[in-house]
Amino acid sequence: MASIMAAAADTIPSGRGGAVRQQAVVAFAELRNFTRMSEVLQPGKVLQLLDEFYALAGNIMARHGGDVVGMHNDSLIAAFRDGGPAQDSRRAIKS
Repeated sequence: MASIMAAAADTIPSGRGGAVRQQAVVAFAELRNFTRMSEVLQPGKVLQLLDEFYALAGNIMARHGGDVVGMHNDSLIAAFRDGGPAQDSRRAIKS
């Protein structure tokens, strides 16, 4: 897990020219009991739940200065990288 987090922090796409190496704080958010819920909900309800989760969690992360860098299954990954390690850590925790 640590190597995945380090890779995400080190290789964040820039606006031009591909990937750049940057220091960042990476925050993860995921739905609790998602597997159990997805087993009992209709597929359309699962998709609706994920859409709502991604929108809500993404907006919260963005409000605190994070950039969504990935979504996988029931997880959202955001990078905080504009204010230095201490400030980025505080913003990630607040989100």
